[in-house]
Amino acid sequence: MAEIATHIETSVTRIGVQASLAAASSNMRPITLMGDAHPIATAARQVFANTSQNQRRRTGRAPIKGPRTGTTVAVPAHLRGVSSVLNAAATPVAYDDASALPHQLLWRAALGAELAPAAGSTVASSSGTPVTSITVASGHGSRFVIGQMIVIVMGSTPYPRRVTAVSTDTLTIAPPLPSAPSTGDVVRNTYCYYPPERDSTTFTVEHAQVEASGATTQRRAVACYGGGEISLPTNEPASVTLNLTALDHTDPGDLSISTDPVAELDGDPLVWTPTIYIMDSMSAAPSVSGVASLQVAVPRNWQTVPGSVLNGFGSVHEVAGREAPITLDFEGLFDSAWWTAFEAGTDYTVLAFTTYGSGTSARVAGFYAGVTRLHATPQATDMGKLRASKFQLVAELDTTIAGAAPALSTAEIRTANLIFFRG
Repeated sequence: MAEIATHIETSVTRIGVQASLAAASSNMRPITLMGDAHPIATAARQVFANTSQNQRRRTGRAPIKGPRTGTTVAVPAHLRGVSSVLNAAATPVAYDDASALPHQLLWRAALGAELAPAAGSTVASSSGTPVTSITVASGHGSRFVIGQMIVIVMGSTPYPRRVTAVSTDTLTIAPPLPSAPSTGDVVRNTYCYYPPERDSTTFTVEHAQVEASGATTQRRAVACYGGGEISLPTNEPASVTLNLTALDHTDPGDLSISTDPVAELDGDPLVWTPTIYIMDSMSAAPSVSGVASLQVAVPRNWQTVPGSVLNGFGSVHEVAGREAPITLDFEGLFDSAWWTAFEAGTDYTVLAFTTYGSGTSARVAGFYAGVTRLHATPQATDMGKLRASKFQLVAELDTTIAGAAPALSTAEIRTANLIFFRG
């Protein structure tokens, strides 16, 4: 048998959303991974011992081969800014469109729901002291949804804000802006992702090495489900890793996956240089908190249902809930107020984001949690030579928007525990 050396540095990976559990995605999008790891390196298959009766004691029996299920799939990727911002002229598509950005699928798989993306607008006027509402260009109010995140670019500085009400073309925003925007300032829409009440969507992941002679190592994992691990090291590149389980996979072979170079469809990797607001009031423009680090955990537990659709399974369902809360872990300069807040059950709103570039080329990515609360006693610790506090906030259901109801509909983002946004 001839052996061919295959280098680990040269490969391509693709991801696609499936229309049904059994059918691999017909719309695979190239995604750039971190490092040289093979995302489908461990391909599980159920194998059962053959205990059939023997006439001779030493006669071996070949094992009984079961279905190819239980494969672990890891998709690690840098957090990237969007390639094109959602300004007034943008024409974005949903994550399951043939022209979707790869990171739309990445974050949809990690969190579970995507708000249908739309074009942005420009500022026509603003009001409030401090500024709590802006009016966008005539007819553009329908592009925005209550509960979503937007980015208002004032001068060369982007300000992420949440839309809490829409009246024709007037958007009420939170937290307030530090000053009034100018007429014509860009109001970017953003790609928004959040944990939904229900999710049973699965994905296909493919990996192909660039090989010298023929394709013999290409692999495909089908009906992948799971969640994401988010890494936000301060002043370093941020990342998200999909940790998935596949209900079926192929053995290595030629799957006709092209390994020709393709253009990067998403923007540049973002270094996490965070601006973090931890707010107990929305009455004034926020000030930056003295927080040095943040870790976000969004547990996504799944349950399989037996059936005849694929390898003995009929469906998969995401079932995480009270036993696995969404958490935000912080470390910052010591402040005894966190102990008081724990005893009092104080609610906080968290807005944490990073920017890359400046002016019209600046990209923003971050997290918004409307209602968070300390569920454990803070800890005193050392941060270098400075005394620090470590504390964990749990993201609760957000009921701060007037009239919001936890209905299972497009309004679900109004009550989302956590929103991740890119814009």
